[in-house]
Amino acid sequence: MAGFPDDGDDLVISMISEEPIIPSASTSTSILPSTSIFPSTSALNFPSSSNHKRKIGDDETREKRMRYDDFSSALEQQLTVIDSEKSLEVLKYIHSVRTDVVVKDYIDKILELNFFPTIPQQEEFEAIHNKKTVQLLTETCSADVVSLLMLFCQSRYFSNNMGDALKHRKSVLNVKASLHMPGFMRLPEDILVNMTSLKQSLAIQIQALLYEGSQFFQEHLLVECAHKIYIEIKGSVEDSILKAETSNHIDLHFVKAQIEFMKVFNMKDID
Repeated sequence: MAGFPDDGDDLVISMISEEPIIPSASTSTSILPSTSIFPSTSALNFPSSSNHKRKIGDDETREKRMRYDDFSSALEQQLTVIDSEKSLEVLKYIHSVRTDVVVKDYIDKILELNFFPTIPQQEEFEAIHNKKTVQLLTETCSADVVSLLMLFCQSRYFSNNMGDALKHRKSVLNVKASLHMPGFMRLPEDILVNMTSLKQSLAIQIQALLYEGSQFFQEHLLVECAHKIYIEIKGSVEDSILKAETSNHIDLHFVKAQIEFMKVFNMKDID
């Protein structure tokens, strides 16, 4: 675990909660009031030009927001068909599908697949060796899938460690700020202790965000692997077995990827 040295250049000025905070997505629209340089014509019962424009702006913004909410709601319903338990991380980020290319890529591919791929459990590995596939993948596609699944193993190893650190409220990040304060080493001890506590709290909050992000990343990797296989074999196998064939390839390639990952990083256990 990384420590938090109290050297003269480490200064964090922040108000931070003791509990990790995961920011929730929110959107807001602010319409700045317009002012007119002309005298008021309210006595003549003519609408103010500036107010009229502002009303149009409000109506357009409201209409766009309604269309956007309808789109997000419809998209969520489509994903719920795939994920009836609403457990996928991507559901948290539907609001950004039009602006975030990563979220859009995830959603586009999973909707084309129409299912979420899973990886086998350790106790299932023996049975996987006996699995047969109807259509073999090209060497390029197979190598790409193994590479992506090795990255999945690496990310899962990271998130497991990060999850353990969060569970025990241990900070594994060394938070530093490049800010020089004259006389820093002559501050009261209480201030120095409180600053160290703030850095630890900040580190834990960042770790919580990294953990959440790694969960999304792993899901996206699995979807990308399945989609790559799906595109490769589509048209070569019957539609009725396309999903099962894709899943079988995921299982077989995941076993290969885990073995390669443990060799490359010299690990005995990644769980």
